Amino acid sequence: MHELDGISDNSTSDEEKFGLPQPKKYEGECFNVFDYLSYSPEAKSLEEAIEMRGYEAFIGSVEPGDFSAGFDNNAEKLGIAELWFQSTWHEGTSQRDLRLEQTVASIKEGDMLEMCPCSKETSEWGYLFKDSCGNNLPFQPYHDFDDIFFRKTIASVIAKAIVAGKPVERIRCRVKGCDCFGEDGGVPVDPTFNWRVYSCRVTVYKTSND
Repeated sequence: MHELDGISDNSTSDEEKFGLPQPKKYEGECFNVFDYLSYSPEAKSLEEAIEMRGYEAFIGSVEPGDFSAGFDNNAEKLGIAELWFQSTWHEGTSQRDLRLEQTVASIKEGDMLEMCPCSKETSEWGYLFKDSCGNNLPFQPYHDFDDIFFRKTIASVIAKAIVAGKPVERIRCRVKGCDCFGEDGGVPVDPTFNWRVYSCRVTVYKTSND
């Protein structure tokens, strides 16, 4: 197996050798943008349709523990969300970034992440996620309704910081669970194509910046 600085172009034993999870076959929801038409006429805009889908997803995925108290007395629970990271490569022609996958796979249930505002040059989303050591993570919002939730949350934090002249709140995400989905050569039109998706479910809190 050819390796280069932790990057490999052969996934035969990469999971075992590099301590990565064995991928599951994805059997979840398949959603098309045209499905948003089903939310008319209740939804007056695309964003309203996205938020309605988010409410439905919340009802379908919420658990009793999501209504428990925060991790400390100063934490205000805002909701639940899902993050993801995708890794793709072509067998024999492109390389798999195992180091980045190891970084994402190291995140476990109970870990605390932080969501921070940033410039669009740093991240197209206008925010990014950090681990407990302050290292940037390559996570993105999994669904469009997760992005709306995060954007509204971070906008509120920024507005209060502007008024106060300094940061007064932090957005923290406690990891509820993680999954890895993927296939090697599972795309009939391109049998050299391999993919992994790392999903991270979180509970989102707002805390003071003390």
